[in-house]
Amino acid sequence: FPVTIQVLKTHSGASAARNHGAVVSNDMQSGEILFFIDADCEINPGMLRECVDQFKDDESIKFVYGNYRFREDYSEFISQPFDPYLLKTFNYISTMSPMRRSVFAKVGGFKDYPYFQDWSFFYTASTLGIKGKFINEFLFVTSKPKPTNISGNDISLEDKCNAFYERHGIPKSPLVVTTF
Repeated sequence: FPVTIQVLKTHSGASAARNHGAVVSNDMQSGEILFFIDADCEINPGMLRECVDQFKDDESIKFVYGNYRFREDYSEFISQPFDPYLLKTFNYISTMSPMRRSVFAKVGGFKDYPYFQDWSFFYTASTLGIKGKFINEFLFVTSKPKPTNISGNDISLEDKCNAFYERHGIPKSPLVVTTF
């Protein structure tokens, strides 16, 4: 399939680059599915076919996502089945999740937040009734983030989460964690 590479003249951040790619591909009238891939991402063989098959099998599915591994130690990020309530409390859907172009348009693209652009995008999609599907497979390998450098800043992970909740009007609530 054809690939077009766009090079931005100025560094404007990840959200601006993703939004630019979506607009340019729309202007070229190319494809119903958008797939944003970070520079440090290596897609596993067969992943694209699996994702496209999910869209073909169920028209109500608007985005797909799955598990991934970190290249430094091959540790794993295990995602969760789609649940809008759970998405309020946990960022479990990666930016590198193929979506129908209609989802991107309905959400209004990625917002230029300093962090958690992906969480904000998919949380907003869930509040609009947009349905995603979890593929319980490892879809890609990427670099392992550190809590202090997600999106290139030094704000604590707790402060980033609090800003996310405030941005989306999610009231703070006690969280009970159990184990056995």
